[in-house]
Amino acid sequence: MEPFLEKRLTLFVRNTTSLRSAYRWQDSHMLRLSAFVFTAHDREADLYAFEDGRSLIKKNTGFFSMFRSSTALSAAAIIALAPDRELCLQKALSYYDALKQSRFPPSEFLALAACQCAQYAPEGDVSAIASRARAFYEGMRRQHWFITGNDDVIFSAMLALSPLDVEEGLSRMEDDFQYFKPLFHSGTGVQALSQTLVMGQSQSGVRERVCALYEMLREKKLRFDRQYGISSLGVLALLPESTDLICQRVAEMFYRLRGEKGFGIWSSASKQELLLFSAGLVALESLEQAKSGVLRTSLSSSIVSLVIAQQTAIAVAAAASAAAASASST
Repeated sequence: MEPFLEKRLTLFVRNTTSLRSAYRWQDSHMLRLSAFVFTAHDREADLYAFEDGRSLIKKNTGFFSMFRSSTALSAAAIIALAPDRELCLQKALSYYDALKQSRFPPSEFLALAACQCAQYAPEGDVSAIASRARAFYEGMRRQHWFITGNDDVIFSAMLALSPLDVEEGLSRMEDDFQYFKPLFHSGTGVQALSQTLVMGQSQSGVRERVCALYEMLREKKLRFDRQYGISSLGVLALLPESTDLICQRVAEMFYRLRGEKGFGIWSSASKQELLLFSAGLVALESLEQAKSGVLRTSLSSSIVSLVIAQQTAIAVAAAASAAAASASST
């Protein structure tokens, strides 16, 4: 494995181990996501700042607030990265209120979307950004009402922060959706893929790159055709390297990560999770190596948002499955 990828992998594993040791009774999915958030910003997991983020959330929100739900850990990680943690939380709460006023229902995803806005949004009109997010979301629902849900809120918020025209963005997303649906079949996965592609800069041949990556990774027994992995192909297709090199790096990252303590086949980390993290880590490091300021700016926040949205969906689905199993056994 190339040294710069080795460094990123080591940091992610170390951050995961550090958080898991300090918060061993917390949800393992969300601890891994929190570790990824720190790693994505090339930072060691700061346990003091992380705990301060958790304390600020408890101090400034009610008992039933979505900021205290299963996503509290990843919200705390985002807040921990801010130079002014208290200000970051207040901005997040402002975005949360504005998004609710734009008729988004309360959810774990809405809380994280608000945190992402607080982290990445330039100073401006909070209400205007919330309205743009609603416009993107409404457009998605018009096109695919059955598969558009709470997890699309994070993508809607990040699209709202982009300079992309709403109608143009929705049109491009629908074109990509119709192109990839016959290949992947999963409606929610293909919608996430189309959202990912539109958040990146438009590139000629990107659809062909998605298809090539899918086939090449499948030959390596890494199937990115499940609900939570399809969108990662969009991130990888937008990278400035050859598909051969990208596949080699993702495979190396996945199998090395699978061999680490806490990520093995007997751990709670599923193959789809590790594929998601492997693609995210490779993409972030590739952008860093590319030294393209425009490319990094346009894609880095999108990669983090993608992983947050998909890993949160995995955690929510796992929690629902566990609750259903518990109820059926009583």
